[in-house]
Amino acid sequence: MQIEMRLCLLAASIANISALLVAPLQVQYAPAAAAMQMSLSRRALLSTVPLAAMPLSAHAALVNDYDELKKDTDAIKRTDAELAKERKLAFEDEIALERAQDDYVEALKKNDNKAADAIATKIKALKADYAKQESQVVALTAEETKEVAAEKTLQAKVKVDEADELQLEDKELMAEEVAALKTNVDTSGFLSKFFGSN
Repeated sequence: MQIEMRLCLLAASIANISALLVAPLQVQYAPAAAAMQMSLSRRALLSTVPLAAMPLSAHAALVNDYDELKKDTDAIKRTDAELAKERKLAFEDEIALERAQDDYVEALKKNDNKAADAIATKIKALKADYAKQESQVVALTAEETKEVAAEKTLQAKVKVDEADELQLEDKELMAEEVAALKTNVDTSGFLSKFFGSN
């Protein structure tokens, strides 16, 4: 029986060698490419299984953290836009104030008290508006600083959550690979019954 088996294996190996000599090179590597593709597909499937098996609360917490991070980023962008607008208004008020002061000095040089009084009233209004704009700039700057600090804290939390999730996925994937390896090792014992221990 063993002699017949060895002859069959010898005939099969000779047939494979002659097929390799006749077959073009592309055909020789096609099964390997298909096996690689199948292996990658299997790995892709196995890598997504932990996500599905992961506790829903952990995954939901990470999704919630991503949503909160997006909200914080959007809030910072809005605050930054408001801050830029207020700074621009404060700058325009500062320029208008300097021009009004120059006009006031010119009116005094010309001894035009009526124009000087009107300009003085305008200067008071510009100073009040400028002070209001500057206080808004200071308040928005403080708000933006708080928002950025909150965003950094949340980013750190998201990184920790991502690391925990990856660690959990790695553990689950490793457990699945060990189980698959044990199955393969067990089947080799099963196959050795048919092919003998030689």
